Amino acid sequence: MPYMGFSLTTASGNAKIVNLSSNIAAVITFLMNGKVMFIVGIPAALCCILGHWVGSGLAIKNGAKVIRPAFIGVLAILFIKIGMDLIK
Repeated sequence: MPYMGFSLTTASGNAKIVNLSSNIAAVITFLMNGKVMFIVGIPAALCCILGHWVGSGLAIKNGAKVIRPAFIGVLAILFIKIGMDLIK
């Protein structure tokens, strides 16, 4: 069911572009302030690239039937984490 004219696959892809833009801005900001931990950042970036490559391939091949459960799963984990943080 399209929302605002986008299918779930297109909306997910558009969100990735917006997220990439904010990540580039964050990297530039941290680099300008000398606050980048390259020993952590480079492996994390490589893992993110690999994960996004695999995820986008699955989304293109399978569409919403893969995106929706992944989205709901990540959202559930986020709610659990927030709940745990509030309890502590």
